[in-house]
Amino acid sequence: MKRVFVWILAGILLCGATACGVPQPGTELPSATEPPVENVPPTPEATPEPTPLPTPEPRTSRESALPVLMYHHVVQDGEACNSMTVTVSRFREDLEWLIANGYHFVLPGDLISQEPLPEKPVMISFDDGYKSNYDLAFPLLKELNAKMALALVVSFSDYDTGSGLSWDICREMEASGLVEFGSHTYRLHNLDERGGSYDPNGPNGIERLPEESREEFDQRVIGDLRLSIDTLERELGRDVIYFAYPYGQKEEWAEDFIRENFRVTTVTTHGCADLREDFYDLERYTITMQSGPASVLPVNEQECDEGI
Repeated sequence: MKRVFVWILAGILLCGATACGVPQPGTELPSATEPPVENVPPTPEATPEPTPLPTPEPRTSRESALPVLMYHHVVQDGEACNSMTVTVSRFREDLEWLIANGYHFVLPGDLISQEPLPEKPVMISFDDGYKSNYDLAFPLLKELNAKMALALVVSFSDYDTGSGLSWDICREMEASGLVEFGSHTYRLHNLDERGGSYDPNGPNGIERLPEESREEFDQRVIGDLRLSIDTLERELGRDVIYFAYPYGQKEEWAEDFIRENFRVTTVTTHGCADLREDFYDLERYTITMQSGPASVLPVNEQECDEGI
């Protein structure tokens, strides 16, 4: 019996904690500092049978089309920009143009409510959750009474390295009524040697790995999605209804879980979102320094309706 106890004790001492850091992203994502390995929680077991959410009524007539604008990162004027960044002056110009042309800002929660949408609705969406969203974008939202949906790579906030949004900041932003947080997965954003950048050879985001079994996929991907939901709901104190697919890449094996646990999802396909059937896979317009709202959105609401 004593020998068995010794072997069990030795096994416990040799077990290591599974860790997944947040390495410095490449050109497509701003930098994020790798967190201490010992702080990373293990991947949880997937929830086998989540309770389905009630299906909201689709929008009809003039509410059938919604332009959704996709941003990631805001930088100070004069700093270099890539395809994922805009300057703070440019973001101000975008918001002021939308207001001047009669657009009204909505959030994912507005889509599923029974209240009618305002005339010419538009949704501002930010992906990832960088500190610039708070330091540079949020003050403009407050000044201009604009709103945004923010899909968070939840591990960025859990690790709180300084380049992401701490949970205290997230709660402050939500309390303003101008920001609604959603999931961009917990850590499935190519946060490995690819540095967060899109891999043309795949797989990306939640896509299954080559030769990955369904059980392995459920533990890795469904477990990650469940962890993102549980963490957001614990930290924000409300149900999370919004999910943005990393890189816009969908995965058949994850679709049932996503539709059972989220009520609004967005992809990266360029176009005006169609609300006639449901609020899943909403298309978005990518906004860059070269392509702003004035160049991608119709001033006339009917043009957007005709484009879906």
